Amino acid sequence: MNVELEDSRSIGEMYPILHAAPTKIYQEFNAFIVFGFYAVNVNDERYIRISKILSEYKDSEAHIINYHGIVIDGKAMTIYCDITKSFNITPEIIIDKVSGYLKKEFPAYQIHVNIDTGFTGE
Repeated sequence: MNVELEDSRSIGEMYPILHAAPTKIYQEFNAFIVFGFYAVNVNDERYIRISKILSEYKDSEAHIINYHGIVIDGKAMTIYCDITKSFNITPEIIIDKVSGYLKKEFPAYQIHVNIDTGFTGE
């Protein structure tokens, strides 16, 4: 399960919550969950622009379920994001499209798109 955390919050501050959640989920649903987390700055102008681009792509492509994990590494000049897709489209198509859209807006950055597959149908 992917979790976005505000980049202003420390791992030490969030650890008790992220540590307790899998136990509670297991106790209630008998399912073991592992969390991956992202430190995101939702107030960064670049984040806002990237989110808008990904939202427009999601709205125009029926096979895109959602996006998350927008991380901007200014030091390495890299933008990371995850796209959740249905089973009906190949990852390469999504990676090429999203990379192209983001590279057009942020030509100085490397683009790293990770593909997740949605299993719930939501």
